[in-house]
Amino acid sequence: MRLSDTPCRRRRYPDGVMRNAPAARRALTVAAALLLGISYGPASSAQTHDPQLGICANGDAQSRVSACSQLLARTGLDRATTIAAYINRGNAHDAADQFDLALKDYQSALDLDSDNWPALRSRAGSYYRRGQLAAAVKDLSQAVTAMPDDVSPLRLRAQLYAEMGQTARAIEDFSKVLDRNPGDLQARQARGLALASTGDHARAILDFNRVLERDPRVRVARAARAFSLFRTREYRLAILDWDQLLKDDPAQPQIIYCRGAAKLLTGDETGRVDIETVTQQRPDVAAAESAACPIPR
Repeated sequence: MRLSDTPCRRRRYPDGVMRNAPAARRALTVAAALLLGISYGPASSAQTHDPQLGICANGDAQSRVSACSQLLARTGLDRATTIAAYINRGNAHDAADQFDLALKDYQSALDLDSDNWPALRSRAGSYYRRGQLAAAVKDLSQAVTAMPDDVSPLRLRAQLYAEMGQTARAIEDFSKVLDRNPGDLQARQARGLALASTGDHARAILDFNRVLERDPRVRVARAARAFSLFRTREYRLAILDWDQLLKDDPAQPQIIYCRGAAKLLTGDETGRVDIETVTQQRPDVAAAESAACPIPR
């Protein structure tokens, strides 16, 4: 499991936390899902001249299963290589959606080293894709305890807490990550989204400001900041952010509607053009956004 700019491929389950997520957490939930990604890379970066181990670590899924199985059938295989072979075969099974086989291999690795981070990380990723977020958190929590100096499991646990709607825990974990690494923009943006979802827009804006100071191109942070500025009645500043977002991508009816509401709240009657445009072209969006960005009557 790793941070990624692309969506993870977690399956949706009828009882999953993604279904019917409360509106206040919607942006946070989506952002957490985008941040969570899965890596099927080798369990160990150690160099080796053994071709079987190379295929076990780096081949396609079918080749990896075959090569890792041949390795594990050897007698006298050292412990570190055995653990790596189990994890890599588990990753290959997981990539092929063979979750039960993957979990069995991860458990075999953990039987040899109960706190092995690559095994815990990979099993947490497998649980995540099955919608078993509590089980994924349990593995990451074990890694947090076993690796107090490494923020990787802490960051991933924070992201899962966010997706589960356990926002206070997510904020606590993200804050611990930022205490150790203030320049972690993904953690800072995620904490800002979590804070905004609780209504703490003032603190959220501070986090979004830090992100945008470092990289003005981050659209999620700019869009979230605009909404938080609107909620704190900083309408003109919100309009500036929405103008920038619409400059980059004009076809965003949600933003057009909210910009119109902000304009009206500043006394700028041209905001009615935005509101009417969206109401006529996308009445569904206008109905949804009227609660998020209410207009004066």
